[in-house]
Amino acid sequence: MKMSFRRKLTSLLVLGVTGVGALSIWDDYLIFHQCSKGALDIANSDSELKTILGENIAQGPLYAATMGLDREGNSAQCSFPVTGSLDSGNLHLRAVRYEEKYKWLTPYFPGFSGGRWEVLVLEALVPTNNPPARQRLNLIQRKPKIGDGGGGGPCGTPSTIGHHEV
Repeated sequence: MKMSFRRKLTSLLVLGVTGVGALSIWDDYLIFHQCSKGALDIANSDSELKTILGENIAQGPLYAATMGLDREGNSAQCSFPVTGSLDSGNLHLRAVRYEEKYKWLTPYFPGFSGGRWEVLVLEALVPTNNPPARQRLNLIQRKPKIGDGGGGGPCGTPSTIGHHEV
């Protein structure tokens, strides 16, 4: 029994849409992985955070993580849980991409367009002695290495983003 042209076309279309969806998910994961790896390196070198959370600060479960990209794919905002030997907390970061290799890919698949991600803002929410309250530690806040020098990049500054205390 031969497949009709419509069935072949429908199968090809469903397969293509599934492939593009999977590629988009993988692309977002690559960006998240690059940004979170840089943030964990900074967090593991911060002495104040180490005294609160303990040694060997590691990323928590991925299902509790969030990520957002700007429309052009040049800035990212991530949040994910971290655990140490003593306690756990959350890291919030804002990063920008520079040194893009394949600019034409950026609007479609930002993770595959190359370049490096630089963490500009990194904050940690850690537990305090009062159980419902959490302390916010500013681990890093710097201007991008390149660009117009306006600070904050496309993400804006923390005061303009609607940053709320948790």
